[in-house]
Amino acid sequence: MKILILDTNWRAISSLIYHYSKLGHEVFYVKPGSTNLIDWDQTILWPVLLSWSSEDSSRTNFHYHNFDRLDELPYGEDNFLFLEDFVEPVADKFSTVKLVDIERENNFFDAVHITPHFQGERLQMALHLIEKYCKGAKIINSTFDPGNFRERIPWFPNSCEFLPACYSGLSSKLGIKNSIGFYRHSNEVKILGIDPQANQNKWRNSNIFSSFHHNIFARQGSLENFQRNLAGLLAKMGVKLENFGGNIRGQGADIRYSGENGITGNYITLSPRKVIEQYFLSRGILHIKSDDWAGGVPSACRSTNTPIIVHDDYVKYTKMTSAWGTNGERPHYPIIPVGDPDFINNTVKCILYLLDDSACLHARNKIAENQKKLFSDEYWNSWKHFLDNLE
Repeated sequence: MKILILDTNWRAISSLIYHYSKLGHEVFYVKPGSTNLIDWDQTILWPVLLSWSSEDSSRTNFHYHNFDRLDELPYGEDNFLFLEDFVEPVADKFSTVKLVDIERENNFFDAVHITPHFQGERLQMALHLIEKYCKGAKIINSTFDPGNFRERIPWFPNSCEFLPACYSGLSSKLGIKNSIGFYRHSNEVKILGIDPQANQNKWRNSNIFSSFHHNIFARQGSLENFQRNLAGLLAKMGVKLENFGGNIRGQGADIRYSGENGITGNYITLSPRKVIEQYFLSRGILHIKSDDWAGGVPSACRSTNTPIIVHDDYVKYTKMTSAWGTNGERPHYPIIPVGDPDFINNTVKCILYLLDDSACLHARNKIAENQKKLFSDEYWNSWKHFLDNLE
């Protein structure tokens, strides 16, 4: 099939491209700037630009379409492509995507996949684009999120749930006959030119823990205070905890607003590539959020085999065990009991657990084992069945 992906600002796009390419389908994406029916100021592009070009799978779309000759791109995070040295992806060559000038090349698609984050006017523009340029195409619906899933899941007969998330399995319960669960893949790491296997042991000589809470000061002031106090306590123990986050809202990890240049905070902002390198350097990732869906931090932890520290509400609200497995006797994702008043000390206990080399290695091996189970033959066969039965 010929499948067009309509996306706005999901970094997971390269995982979706990988899924369709692995199953033998041709993947298309609207060429940036070819229509005003997409708000390019709000559209992240590096995942598709760093994907191999369908026209020449030895070159990225960034180079094949001469985006490397530009000075900047409209979405802030994308500009690391110009501000840092280019690194060749190590992703599989079969995973390709073709950029189409949608106003000239259209109405030949078999299916259109609409990803999350389309809301309000942007969603209406996307639906208008489908009506105008995708006549006869079947719609794969991923427009829903934890805030409006009951309304949006029934919109189309084909439902793709970005998981893990609170709405896991709800599509079929709401009467959608053709539905599938989607999990993010390590292709998101590989298109950044980073080989997970070659970086597996960089954590061994460090006492580093990291977090990636964007706009933490503007979003969650109490969390910032907690993290600052925790970092101070850990420093006395010879352990480094640092938050890296974007400091401008609506533009992701724009490295032009790092540190003192920040607007909504003053944390060091790392590019997508430097972020992944930080995962490999870290013994664990502290992720203190109450809710999420198909989140980038837990996904990157899975792809890099990096232990993640979360609290029990997060596990419950996100249905995290679908991707991580259950929390066993020697946990591979240490959980902080939220109900305990001694929250900071419980967090320290989780960190101390991962400071033990054998415990940290056990956790990493368990994550790798779970990844193999997650992307099993059964998973790929269910995707094949889903696509064979599009309505």
